[in-house]
Amino acid sequence: MNSHMNYQQADKIKREISKQRQVSDKCLVESPKSGYAQICSVFNASTPSNYENGGLVRFFKAPRNFSTANSFSECLQLAKEEGKHFIVSVQITEQYNSHVLNRDAWTHPALSKLIQDRFTFWQGEPKACCDFRSQHNPTAFPHVAVVNPYTGKSLQVWEGLITPNEVLVGLQRILEEHPKAPLQEDEERKSEKRTWDRERETTDERPQKRQFYKA
Repeated sequence: MNSHMNYQQADKIKREISKQRQVSDKCLVESPKSGYAQICSVFNASTPSNYENGGLVRFFKAPRNFSTANSFSECLQLAKEEGKHFIVSVQITEQYNSHVLNRDAWTHPALSKLIQDRFTFWQGEPKACCDFRSQHNPTAFPHVAVVNPYTGKSLQVWEGLITPNEVLVGLQRILEEHPKAPLQEDEERKSEKRTWDRERETTDERPQKRQFYKA
């Protein structure tokens, strides 16, 4: 009996997933707020405040296995301490593509495992990452960037409708080229050493030239 019920529940879930994928495009309307209202209506979340608890909305939840409740600055500091690349996912709740990212990309098994093992991850709204927003000025959402936590430079950016495969391929490429985030301190030391070497060469050459002219 229990086995029969489990099969029924599995079939029901499959039908629900199929339904929510079919209506996805219908939720992309001109007004973001209207689109959000449609999502709430279609997935049995009658009001935005009820969004987290509504029917099929469970498929759109933010990632749990590699995301934390830490602030942007705390995650940035953690990335520095661990020497990992920093993935910043900036979302706007009222935009449907942000929820599609949660549903399709962050639940992808291979991508989820890679992020959990090799990256530090933060996701939130623009107002929660003012420093990042002022430096990178994202214009389309969701905005996902792989950032060097020491320099703040973006190594890769995706915006809008983002597929899990393109993110997975991009992250694998980054790890091949830079297994760990290059230390800003190392770069600064190299730059200082080059400057010091140039100054020393100039200083060493001056007395010789002066003696040559005297002779």
